[in-house]
Amino acid sequence: MKTFIKFLSVTLIFTACGYTETSNELFLKGKSLYESENDSMAIVMLTNAINLDTLNKDAFYIRAFANHRSMQFKAAIYDYTKTIELDNKNDEAYYFRAVAKKNINDLEGAINDYSKAIELNPRNGEAFNNRGLLKIQSNFIQNGCEDLLTAKNLGIKEADTSILIYCN
Repeated sequence: MKTFIKFLSVTLIFTACGYTETSNELFLKGKSLYESENDSMAIVMLTNAINLDTLNKDAFYIRAFANHRSMQFKAAIYDYTKTIELDNKNDEAYYFRAVAKKNINDLEGAINDYSKAIELNPRNGEAFNNRGLLKIQSNFIQNGCEDLLTAKNLGIKEADTSILIYCN
């Protein structure tokens, strides 16, 4: 709470003096706050950056991570979606949106996002592994086992154990 009051005081002083921060300056501060694991303040700062520049894909992306780490999965999904709208080649945004969707039990949406992440980056073993497990959970055992085998071939060690359990 003290940090928030200090932040609010500094913001008011700069505003009263006529200084307005740019979206990029706010983004850099928000990113720094995220890196120091101050997610709530990072979200505030990144929201301010986005309010000044609604095309700031980096601010949406880092805010998505802060929301994700704060277990605000629906907010994270929104931000990953905005990131994808602004950069539809960002395989990591699809991957992490899939992780968030899994956390809210949107298994079909998660599988679709893992598939898009794999389409953009066919060497993403974690995406194959996670998609395989979700397919198995959704009773698509053979397809899931194929994904797990691909994950294993891409160096994902935990796929070995899953193959032993699910793919006889």
